Amino acid sequence: MRSPIVSMLACLLAIAASDASAQSPRAFASAVNMAGRQRMLSQKMSKEFALLALGVDTANQQTSLTATMELFESSLAKLQNGDAAAGIPAPPGEAIQVQLKHVEELWLSFKEVLESGRALETVDSATLAKVAAQNLLLLQEANKAVQLYVVAAAKAGVEVAGNVVNIAGRQRMLSQKMSKEICFIALGIDAEGQRAALAATQALFARSLDGLIAGDEELGLPATSHEEILQQMRLVSSLWEEFSARVDTALNGAVDTAYLEKLASLNLTLLGEMNRAVQMYAGLAES
Repeated sequence: MRSPIVSMLACLLAIAASDASAQSPRAFASAVNMAGRQRMLSQKMSKEFALLALGVDTANQQTSLTATMELFESSLAKLQNGDAAAGIPAPPGEAIQVQLKHVEELWLSFKEVLESGRALETVDSATLAKVAAQNLLLLQEANKAVQLYVVAAAKAGVEVAGNVVNIAGRQRMLSQKMSKEICFIALGIDAEGQRAALAATQALFARSLDGLIAGDEELGLPATSHEEILQQMRLVSSLWEEFSARVDTALNGAVDTAYLEKLASLNLTLLGEMNRAVQMYAGLAES
């Protein structure tokens, strides 16, 4: 015969499981969205650091870098611990807990490099090389966390919604990754390697954009039929045409200060409109 304490614990666990199941579509859409945004923030802060090193609008880049780093850190805490006000559940499984802890360890190391580098009057090549390497490690591990959430969402029966929010959210990251790669080309940090990465990032953004709008079976994307989201994605497409042309310029030759100043503005417009689309996809998944 079970003790009253054991029986009570079993009852509480059953209630908790029932509550999680009932809230899973909304909770998973919110978690996938926030975890996916971490990927973007890893690239955005790296881009901001590179623009600082290039001397482009340095006061604004310092302010933006601080805000981006703070948002990454606070979002990571919400994902690790759950946040009812933000609609973020506690990690649904040990694998996600372990992965988020790994992301935290990488973040603390990367944060130290950014903080020490941004205080320098002139950023040295060794620091730039560390940023160039460590941001990709952080991105890679943050992306693994997103994939674990998508798997968990599939098990909860919201696979398509989770995947759409994931890939739409990834577009935010890709906009920042391309901008960062262009900046590192301008800085002369592994320029050829950065160009190869830039071409691949450009191609992935273009394919994902087409897939989100028209559907892509291989990517697991249904065509978007919601009219308001379609209008937003058409706006993203028009911005992408201009941004992609600038990517082509960086792939084919040198870029000057005027180019970088325009890039610093245009990439944020693309990011902002893509983020609006992600929130719309997430809202559709929650409804």
